[in-house]
Amino acid sequence: MNHGAVAIDMLVLAAGETRLAEYIRQTFPDAPSTQYTAENAADWLDRDEFTRWLSESARSSAEDDFWQSVDATTSPRDGKMQDDEKQSHTPGPQRTEGQKRRLSALFVSLFHSK
Repeated sequence: MNHGAVAIDMLVLAAGETRLAEYIRQTFPDAPSTQYTAENAADWLDRDEFTRWLSESARSSAEDDFWQSVDATTSPRDGKMQDDEKQSHTPGPQRTEGQKRRLSALFVSLFHSK
C-alpha cells in the first residue's frame, strides 16, 4: 500500500475538489484541464506545497473578512445602523494595503507568541 498516495487522497478529500481546482488554476495556469485532476493527484500533487497553499489561502481569506468587518460602517445584524450606533460610531480612516499587512503581521505575532 502506498501511504503517500493515501495521504494525498485524504488531503484532496478534506480540502475538496473546488479548492484543488483553484490550486491547479493558480499553479498550472497553462496546463490542459485534464492533465491535473483529483483522480490522479497522487501522481503530481506535492503534499507539503498544497498544504502550505491551503494554509496561506485560508489566512488570506480570514484577513480579508477581518478587514471588511473592521472597515464596515453598518451593523451586521440588518445592514442598518441603530440610532445608538449612529451616535457612537465614527468610521476610522481607510487603511492602505501596507498598513493592513503590518497590522496582520502584528496580530499573527501576538497570537503566536507564548
